[in-house]
This record gives sequence, C-alpha cells and structure tokens, in this order.
Amino acid sequence: MKQYQRLTLGERYQIQVLLARGVSVRGIALQLQRNASTISREVKGSAVTYDADLKHREANRLRRLSHPQLQVIRGELEDYVRRKIRLDWSPEQIAGRLLREQDKKVVSYQTIYRYLERDKKKRGLLWCHLRILRKQRKDRKVPHWHPTNPHVGRTMISERPRVVEKRDRLGDFERDTLLGTHNGSLLLTIVDRTSRLLKMQWLPDKSCDRIHQATVMLLNNETVHSLTNDNGMEFARFKKTAAALNTKVYFSRSYAAWERGSNENTNGLLRQYFPRKKDIGQPPADKITYIENLINNRPKKCLGYQTPLEVHQQLKRQMLR
Repeated sequence: MKQYQRLTLGERYQIQVLLARGVSVRGIALQLQRNASTISREVKGSAVTYDADLKHREANRLRRLSHPQLQVIRGELEDYVRRKIRLDWSPEQIAGRLLREQDKKVVSYQTIYRYLERDKKKRGLLWCHLRILRKQRKDRKVPHWHPTNPHVGRTMISERPRVVEKRDRLGDFERDTLLGTHNGSLLLTIVDRTSRLLKMQWLPDKSCDRIHQATVMLLNNETVHSLTNDNGMEFARFKKTAAALNTKVYFSRSYAAWERGSNENTNGLLRQYFPRKKDIGQPPADKITYIENLINNRPKKCLGYQTPLEVHQQLKRQMLR
C-alpha cells in the first residue's frame, strides 16, 4: 500500500463506478491501492448513492477550513492599530485591550507585528514607535551587603508591612531617578505599586534637597502609606520627606533593583523618550506632561489591559465610598 495522500477526483470517480457494480470496500481498496479504512471513511455517510463530484467539493471545503486563515488588518481595525501604535502602545497591549473591550479575540499581537513589518517594507514609519528590545535580565543573585552606608537610621525593605506586597490599595509608592549622561539633569519618577500610575518631574541636579521638595510636591495630594527607594545619596533627606508626608520611607537592598520592580519597569519605558546615552537637558514642561500621560493611558498586561489611570481612578472612587 502506498503512503496516505488525499483522494483525487479521478479516484473518487472510480469509487463511484465500482460501488455501482457492487464491489466491496476492501475490493475497491485493493484496486486503488488504498487502505480499506480510507475507502470506508470516504463512502460512509452517503445518503443513497455515492456522488464523486459532491464528495470532492465537500473534501476541498473541509480542507480549507482546517487551515488557519491569515488575519488581515484593515478598515476600522487598521485605524485603531495605527492610532495606538502612534501613542507608543505595544502590539501586545493593543491586542489585549481589544480583547478586554470587545470580550473576544479580535487580533493577535503576532499579526500586528507582521502588519508593522509590511508597513516598514513600504517605507512606513510605524515601527519607529516600537520600544527597543532590552538585553535579557541576568540571574538574580543575593548581593554583597556593605555594612557602611550613609543613610543612618534607615528602615530596610524587609521591615516593610506585608500589606504592601499585596498591591490592593493605593498609596504605596516606589521612587527612583532617571539620569542622562554625565550625571547632569535628571527625572524624579514615582510610581504607585498598585495602579502603576507614574508621577515625574525634571530636576537640574541630584541635590537631595531638590529631591525632597519634588517628592513632597508630587505626592502632596495623595494618601501615602509607604515610600520605597534605593540607597542613592539623593534620598538622604528621607527623614524630612517621611515627616512631610506623614509616612515611612523604606530602602531596598543594594544591587536589588527588582525589589522596586514597578518603578524600574516604568523607567525602562521612559528610556524610549530619554535614551541612556543622551543628556536629558531641560525638556519643556508640556513634554514632561505629555509623556507622563502617554505612560498612564497605556494599557498594561499586569492590570488586565486596563490603564494605570483607569485603575487609579477606580480605586480612588472606592476609597471615597
């Protein structure tokens, strides 16, 4: 017997003729050099007489359905995708947001990537809005602890209340700075652990007094349960900050950036607009506001493809009830 392949129209005509002559299924299989089970499945379900043309058309229809159809982005979907890409949403964020809004899978992120590749080949510029892939993160190792540290009287992250880890309330913030070249001007970034809402401000230098003043200004209208930062010298006024905000400031371990993962992830997103090898300079205030709004209105997978602003507003309404 030869290896299995689909029946041809000619073979189906032979089956039709042989069945009309009363030849058995096994006999037809021998004549066509096919497996008897193949012929049995072929003739099974025929109403009265076997119709070769009808069977062949049905087989071709089922064959087409068995192959996944290539998704096409066009019409309103194309307008939506292009609009969100220009807002620097990733393909995964776009696909996830559509799934959330329409309660069904509209398009896969792989399809959106293919669409961007085709657009690039046509000399389109949508691909410029994609974030550059970062290097694979190194294995997390227990850092070497340096006993001498300038922050006398600090409270370590190991003493932070367990409720902070649950991420089910607003007011637990992580704080960091985003530097340009030569340690000149920088951005102070503060991220809420639960909603991932970003607050940021440009500063001309790393003065600990400037950092303190900017932190108080950014969080002045927020309920602050905790504030976590690294061991940078710019956070030396932490006691003053804690008193002004009526909260507790916690310090992560040295070389353990993952202990402030929400803030680190957000800083990574900001690098699209403030590259590591370029001086931040003094961007216009409206540019800072624009980028902050972009980040806060971009859906996140960890939030079920809701935006940080949406989650923040929902939780704030719950607090006011």
